[in-house]
Amino acid sequence: MGTAGFLVLLLSSSFLFEGNCLDDSGQKSESSELCPSDIESVLRQMSAALSAQQVEIRHLQEGIRHLQEENKHLLLENQATRTEVVSLQTEVVSLQTEVVSLQTEVVSLQTEVVSLQTEVVSLQTEVDSLQTEVVSLQTEVDSLQNNDKAQEAALERLQTSSSVTEHKVEALTHDKTVRQVAFSTALVESGGGQWFGPYSTDTTLVYKHVVTNTGNAYNPHTGIFTAPVRGVYHFHLHIFEDFGSYSSRVSLVKNGSKMVIANEYDSSGNGSASNSMSVLLEAGDVVYAVLWSSYRIYDNTNHFNTFSGHLLFTV
Repeated sequence: MGTAGFLVLLLSSSFLFEGNCLDDSGQKSESSELCPSDIESVLRQMSAALSAQQVEIRHLQEGIRHLQEENKHLLLENQATRTEVVSLQTEVVSLQTEVVSLQTEVVSLQTEVVSLQTEVVSLQTEVDSLQTEVVSLQTEVDSLQNNDKAQEAALERLQTSSSVTEHKVEALTHDKTVRQVAFSTALVESGGGQWFGPYSTDTTLVYKHVVTNTGNAYNPHTGIFTAPVRGVYHFHLHIFEDFGSYSSRVSLVKNGSKMVIANEYDSSGNGSASNSMSVLLEAGDVVYAVLWSSYRIYDNTNHFNTFSGHLLFTV
């Protein structure tokens, strides 16, 4: 209800209550003025109407705000939709351009396919001709193979005979090689005189000065001789000590077992000793010289201490 409605309500209320007042004697007054009680009633009605109008105005204002926000949201959404439409239109134009390009490429490919089909037909004709030629050549090859079978058989016999002869030659060469086994060594290779020992344990002597090592069965880095074949070998050992303050004792050892000993003791000056033996060795057996603990030997470039051996014959 607006302001005009409120005035109408006021006038209506005034008319309704006009002339209804009572005088002091309790009689109805003929006066046209409103009674105080009537005025209060009208004011209460007007206040209630005014409150209702205020509530309605607030509701209307709230509705207007909602409509304004919704309108703003719709405007933003409309703007986004327009932007998307423009983007889609641009994409459509791009796709149309691409379609035109693809159509052009398809036409080109179709032309190329036709050309390739023509080339395939030509190649197929050539292949047919070559297959005919291959059949002819295969017939000729079969004929030649039949003629060569006798020659191949003779060749196989010759190859077999040659292989047997080759194996025999290899066996003879190997037998000759393994029979050539001999070595001769001394302790000191160069420099001044040197004592070996005394050591706290038995020690393998490494004879570094190699005079002969046919067959390479002796290892100058370890002092160990390894038999390359089964056979009888002969070994010789010679030792020397200077100024007899110590005794000298060296064993010839096979696979860890002592075979013979060269022993020297001369308190008056220099002394030497030697020993040798022949022994049957299996391929892989080892022979080396061991200086006993608490003993020593002396050597220099005169090579007083030597260790040598050679294969007598195979078994």
